[in-house]
Amino acid sequence: MTFNLRTAEAQDGEYSWCRRRNVVVDCLRALDADLIGLQEVHDDVQARDVREAFPDYEWIGVRRGGNGAAPLEMNVALVRRGAFEVLDRQFFWLSRTPEIPGSRSWGSAYVRTAIFLHLRSCLSGAEVAWFNTHLDYLPQARLEGAKLVRRRIDALPPALRVLVTGDFNAGKRSCVYRTLLGEGASVHRLQDAYRAIHTDGRNEGTFHAFGTLPRLQAIDWVLVSREMPVEDAGVACCNREGVYPSDHYPVWAKVRL
Repeated sequence: MTFNLRTAEAQDGEYSWCRRRNVVVDCLRALDADLIGLQEVHDDVQARDVREAFPDYEWIGVRRGGNGAAPLEMNVALVRRGAFEVLDRQFFWLSRTPEIPGSRSWGSAYVRTAIFLHLRSCLSGAEVAWFNTHLDYLPQARLEGAKLVRRRIDALPPALRVLVTGDFNAGKRSCVYRTLLGEGASVHRLQDAYRAIHTDGRNEGTFHAFGTLPRLQAIDWVLVSREMPVEDAGVACCNREGVYPSDHYPVWAKVRL
């Protein structure tokens, strides 16, 4: 699953982290995913609360750093212990110098990062590559970030299956979407897990700005290799008595390795 938690650093008043925290934890527990990609996790109270609530998961994340705004913000990958073994882990920055922590390029509004994990299923031994990221909202930086992730995907061994999760700040008619799907690629072409099940694309919106948008924006996706069967997928419209867990809804998918 993928879920933008909305950073606790934001001054959200009635939607502050202390009011949303328990709803987030309950939502994550209900979905019960083996792999959880999170975005906008503030590495302070917010990160501590989630880590303490899910001790059965390995926590993998790094502060984005740099001289820009919100340097404590992280993308995080949670891997259920006993479900997957982490064979390799890498952090890279969405910039022209991806190995330099805190770097940014293309006029991005924020420093942006991505996580790469090479995983092996403890049940079947099947291996999979997983990328979790959060693209910038400015057009050039967003597209160049997507191209960088796609280059990393294309460099993987052909037989290795791929998962991509994140908040992409782009819709499903965008160049970003087509780039990450790998249209025209000879290997590692991906499919949208939600649309593999819901072919009409209805009710796929995730960003709702705490319930204020008349039409939800489908900017959070789970993408998987076309060779991986998708058994089910959905958007979890969590809400407890008017309290939203975030300004996004999580997207989940059940796929067979």
